[in-house]
Amino acid sequence: MGYWNLLREGVRDAVYILLSFSLVMDSQANGVSILSQELLEIAEKNGCVPDRRFSETPNLGKAFVYGFLPGDKRNSAAFWCIKKEELAKPYSVEKPYLLLFYAKDKKLLECPDRIESINPARGLSLYLDKNTTLKNFVSISNPIS
Repeated sequence: MGYWNLLREGVRDAVYILLSFSLVMDSQANGVSILSQELLEIAEKNGCVPDRRFSETPNLGKAFVYGFLPGDKRNSAAFWCIKKEELAKPYSVEKPYLLLFYAKDKKLLECPDRIESINPARGLSLYLDKNTTLKNFVSISNPIS
């Protein structure tokens, strides 16, 4: 009797492990845990794909943020992706990482809609302290002002 109980519990545990592994693999393969469907479509239009390191390495932080512009949070987003040609031919692209900025109202997006980088992406977050001024920030296109 004890043998059959152990066998049944072992089979049950093996099934749970396989199901968990399958769900994790599906979510990573489909990008579910990395970017929303809306951001995936924007990435596709810009010739890039989600950076899978964000789902594989939880301590990297988030690959995206919503609401960097005033108003409804869903009206603006910023997210990291990797150029598709970099995946097809590693080390072929000079700056393979893209930080894309999206705004539903294009007039609100006064900065460039992308920043290319040679450095691997890190997590994004918003700093919303209203007392912070922009006096120490500079433009990427004109760093000396």
